[in-house]
Amino acid sequence: MGYILAVDKKHIESLFEQIESLKRIILEKEKPFLSMEEASGYLGLPKNTLYQYTSKKVLPYYKIGKRVYFKIDDLNQFILNEQNRFASIEELNREKFKSFR
Repeated sequence: MGYILAVDKKHIESLFEQIESLKRIILEKEKPFLSMEEASGYLGLPKNTLYQYTSKKVLPYYKIGKRVYFKIDDLNQFILNEQNRFASIEELNREKFKSFR
């Protein structure tokens, strides 16, 4: 007799996200630099955007010949940069409330 396995799509998507996260962690440990293609996937940004960031000196990079590389630590710092952070609605409301005191 065969069994029918009911699978929740959201559960599977969550598992795939966890696997991708683990792959990134392993990649960081094994490989401190990423190519343009890998950095694009890591950040979830198009390569054109990364090229713009490098030409405007917004994002640190390393170049060997025509190949561009990024340190994973630099990419993480770029993401966590306060200038890239936008306040949530809750934070904005909290600040608005403080100004009325």
